Amino acid sequence: MVLGAGGEALWQQVRAKAAVDIDEFLSMQAYDDAVTMGLVAAASEVLSTPAETLLEGFGHHWIGFTSKSGYGPLMTVSGDTLEEFLSNLDQMHARIKNSMPNLDPPSFTCETQADGTIQVSYYSNREGLVPMVVGLIRGLADKFGQQAAVRILETKTTLDDPDILEVRILSDGVT
Repeated sequence: MVLGAGGEALWQQVRAKAAVDIDEFLSMQAYDDAVTMGLVAAASEVLSTPAETLLEGFGHHWIGFTSKSGYGPLMTVSGDTLEEFLSNLDQMHARIKNSMPNLDPPSFTCETQADGTIQVSYYSNREGLVPMVVGLIRGLADKFGQQAAVRILETKTTLDDPDILEVRILSDGVT
């Protein structure tokens, strides 16, 4: 995302500030969360942009990037609509875990409410990634030709609690 937005010089500046010596990040490989969060903090400082804004932008970017990379086929079989895809996230993560045994994926449950919104419960051992999930959901909506408003209803108070998000589909891509 940084390369696409600001080129090699900006990426090298962020990498240096984060003290990350990884030359190339590989698809289908898990990286330590400290690397990710260090890069986010460095990019936030270099770009004078809140980390939450960058994480949300990265989540949105990740959907387009992964659709074109090694994850594309997994995404294709996980659903044809945003609601269907969200409901199948745990199954998709289980398939990815077959290739990446050290992966510690999040878990999601989805429930359609009477008003048509989708309540998403996001369970993760990782802290601070809820803004990325918001971006991921918005990116998925775009992938399916939809628009979605996503808001955080509740943040977890313990590691075992979920973060709760509300997804409202604003347009379904039908013209």
